[in-house]
Amino acid sequence: MSLWKHGLGVVGASFRSFLLVNFVYFGLVGCGMTYGSWNPDVHQRLAGNLRTGAKQGLPAVVAAYGDGHFFRAVAWTLGINLMGGAFLYITLPSLAVPMAGLVTGSLRAVTWGLIFTPSLARLDAVTLSRGALIGLLLLLEGSGYVLAMFGSFLHGRALLRPASVGATGRWDGYKIGACQSLALYPLIVTTLTVAAVYEATILILVLPTLK
Repeated sequence: MSLWKHGLGVVGASFRSFLLVNFVYFGLVGCGMTYGSWNPDVHQRLAGNLRTGAKQGLPAVVAAYGDGHFFRAVAWTLGINLMGGAFLYITLPSLAVPMAGLVTGSLRAVTWGLIFTPSLARLDAVTLSRGALIGLLLLLEGSGYVLAMFGSFLHGRALLRPASVGATGRWDGYKIGACQSLALYPLIVTTLTVAAVYEATILILVLPTLK
């Protein structure tokens, strides 16, 4: 609980910046969806590449979902989103290049928007239900990535402006910023765990019943 409180304190100390990162991430998701709706070929190609890549590169994950192994699917999804999506793709680059995670996270947001562009050709109850379920998934999972991007921002700001965190030099600022970024990980783990459980629930238990 104290780790969560520490993370929430980090968010609260720079809440306006946190809101801005949210606005940027989900705004870019919306931009990707808008572009994808006007260019369906791009959406179809990216969605097809995602399915092909998952089958070839992550057969265990595909099998877990295809065979209905709920807890295995949750574990795989959480591991991939946490280690791959948040840490390796957003946090780790930021430790080498200040605020690099803002760029990589933004690219993910646009790509996700393009891939999950809602279909406008068929607007019936089933399509709208599917869209709402997937939309909530993007919100939950995206919130974890937003926290990682926010950590990237905090780390870069502390490095570039050490006085903003009470540091006397850039190295001290780097260390303080890194600690602030890592302090967000209990929140990131919790958020992505909820997202993984939700994803397994809708893909295994809910969406197959919507026909």
